[in-house]
Amino acid sequence: MFMRLFMAAVVLISFGCSHHDKMKQHHQTHSGQPSAITADAFANSKDLTTQQKSELKAIYGRTFSQSRAYRAELADKKSQLFETLSSRDYKSKDISKLKTEIIEIDQKRLNLMFAALAEVQGIVGYGKDKENIYKQLRDYDMSQTNADYNIR
Repeated sequence: MFMRLFMAAVVLISFGCSHHDKMKQHHQTHSGQPSAITADAFANSKDLTTQQKSELKAIYGRTFSQSRAYRAELADKKSQLFETLSSRDYKSKDISKLKTEIIEIDQKRLNLMFAALAEVQGIVGYGKDKENIYKQLRDYDMSQTNADYNIR
């Protein structure tokens, strides 16, 4: 039983480290450049005013930076969780504490995302006439997610 748990933890740790390395490499390439990334997303939009593009760029830059910090925190806590699970004499309360911390950090990340979405809606509006703008944002976000996770 212990051996199976240990092997599962080893697989998860190696996957987590591999994934973390890919994410780290991607963010080193893109980090510190949220303005350039945002400019790509909104530059060709004929449906946005210059003022809206500027406001969206500011929201994206702020959200990008904070989200990156939360993701780094999550990666660290997950690593701690896997490390704790791989120790022979781990305590359940330590695992529970780390799980709770992971959930709390992820909830902060989600709250940040939904607050940014509310700001975007306040700037762009919503409804059928805004469909093209949200499709552009969706397509851009999906392209970034695919790049983050090496999905083609």
